[in-house]
Amino acid sequence: MKEYSTEQIRNIVLIGHGASGKTMLAEAILVGGKAVSKMGSVDHGSTVMDWDSFEIDRKSSVNLSVASAQLKDVKLNLIDTPGFPDFLGDVISGLAVAETSVTVVCAASGLQVQTLQTWDYAIKAGLSKTIFINKMDRENADFDKVLEALKERFGADKIVPITMPIGSQTTFKGIVDLVVMEAFIEGKKAAIPEDLKEKAALLRATLMENIAGNDENLMNKFLDSGELTSEDIMKGIKKSIADNTIIPVLCGSAVKEMGIQQLINFIVSSCPAPANKGMKLESAVIFKTFVDPFLGKLSYFKVIAGQLTAESAHKNNRTNTTEKGKIATIFGKKVEEIQNCVCGDIATFLKVENTKAGDIIGETNEKKILFPKPCYAIALEVETKGTEDKLATGLHKLVENDPIMYFKRDSETHQTLLFGMGDTQTALVLKKLERDYKVKIVEVEIIVPYRETITKKGHGDFRHKKQSGGAGQFAHVILDMEPMNRSENFEFLNEIVGGAIPKNFIPAVEKGVKEAMENGSLAGFPVVDIRIRVVDGKYHDVDSNEISFKIAGRGAFRMAQKLANPILLEPIYEMAVIIPDEYTGDVMGDLNQRRGRVEGLESLGNSLTRIKAHAPYSEILKYMIDLKALTQGRGTFEMTFSKYEVAPAQFQSKIIEKYGKHAAVEEE
Repeated sequence: MKEYSTEQIRNIVLIGHGASGKTMLAEAILVGGKAVSKMGSVDHGSTVMDWDSFEIDRKSSVNLSVASAQLKDVKLNLIDTPGFPDFLGDVISGLAVAETSVTVVCAASGLQVQTLQTWDYAIKAGLSKTIFINKMDRENADFDKVLEALKERFGADKIVPITMPIGSQTTFKGIVDLVVMEAFIEGKKAAIPEDLKEKAALLRATLMENIAGNDENLMNKFLDSGELTSEDIMKGIKKSIADNTIIPVLCGSAVKEMGIQQLINFIVSSCPAPANKGMKLESAVIFKTFVDPFLGKLSYFKVIAGQLTAESAHKNNRTNTTEKGKIATIFGKKVEEIQNCVCGDIATFLKVENTKAGDIIGETNEKKILFPKPCYAIALEVETKGTEDKLATGLHKLVENDPIMYFKRDSETHQTLLFGMGDTQTALVLKKLERDYKVKIVEVEIIVPYRETITKKGHGDFRHKKQSGGAGQFAHVILDMEPMNRSENFEFLNEIVGGAIPKNFIPAVEKGVKEAMENGSLAGFPVVDIRIRVVDGKYHDVDSNEISFKIAGRGAFRMAQKLANPILLEPIYEMAVIIPDEYTGDVMGDLNQRRGRVEGLESLGNSLTRIKAHAPYSEILKYMIDLKALTQGRGTFEMTFSKYEVAPAQFQSKIIEKYGKHAAVEEE
């Protein structure tokens, strides 16, 4: 395989709304670069990038995919990302290792939800940006309308067309390259149609003016002659896109393979190469991992310093472990082993087990890839008892595929919880569990981790006596219970005088109390914020032992809790909801209906507002889905646990009725 220098590499990520044509654009670029001989089809499941069976069935991407190709003397690493918001993790991963983002916009649908969201992430990643207006052959395609929308959204002084369409919808037949002022009709060079010459000249003049404004030499030349050569324009575009002072716009039809060669030329001549830091120490960032049933674990990486070789031992900064693994180039689902990978290039480790997306390999100060926390969860149970191990094994493997997803076994509720970005993503995991791991799953209601506490003092007097031949059991514990301030949790005091209970049995009493606290008398939830004073009791020289005093301590606690006016506490979460300004009223109204407290609004610019609020966890379990519906998919939010508060009286009775069967019963 040919070797490339860092300067010859182009890392391009395709982003945008679902169904804008990203995967077919990738296919057309690969065909144009002769990496594949003919176009595949999303509908027929034959594209390079959508190779997962679920992608083929859905006819849309659910995974980040990579394919490398040679374009002239340049190596292109093309990254295709999903357009559905549930798979945001892979979009962030792709943006983290590219130098240029190509936002794909449908000429008929225009700017859509994920167009804007992924654009914002491209800005955060600091990438050079360009736009490809796709599907010019589609019904209702309107280049000028989309161009105006782009200018309105991103700035008329930044949006600069470098190609324009010839025809539209059923009459679309080619493009005009404004850099060289040539037309390409049905893939062949042609004269610019007469009716488009004036428009093309105006757009080219705007292009020259914009790039000249970013380069003093070009500005002087433009002012002197009113014209720039094609070479001048290409040089100006390259500088301006690297500086993020312009956003070039190209157009075409991926399916008809029109406008693709101009996009390829643009990538080769104008898009920036990776930075070569000139460091000898080798390092890389892992941006995607998944488990292939045949190849094992694949860990996609980008070299960020030095050069990685197949013989290298790779130290993972997160785990502080060192592993050796073969390296390979990526082409959709195919890999080909290579011996080395230069700075800026993208490849994969084969069968390096202890990696996950965001890991840094080697010695570097490079920042980790930061992913948002998932705010959607479902609770899972196996349909057939005895298949729990299959569930755990399957989940361990499947969450490798997405850097945001994770699962845990809740130690309190004993539920298996799967966390992700939405119901589409979690539903896909359930299907894969059934298909690949032969385990059928039932989704059940999440148990909210309520707490129990008390509001007044209580007294517990419990005697445990058991005689069954030989040594018996005896213990008598008398204790007082009183409320503490919120979040003080627990205090245990031994106030016995005179040796009514020997000191060596006091730890057993405390152990019994703590066991009882795990399962309250109201609804079976943990008891918190209480002080226990052991004030009296009795023991027997022969029959008393630790188990007896543990039982007596537990019984005295339960008796006291019932007399201390027990109540329920509910978990409260702090929320930060980011939405377009026009949805502020609707979202605030919805939060109020969820018993939320809106505590502040903050303008973020770009017509976005952040709402800060607190809300009960029980009311926001499915908030991600509802927020998408309220904001046409444009809202996002994060939440973190804040505190426990007393649940309103009208809700306490419902919770107790629902969970009361789990409550502790008094000791006999």
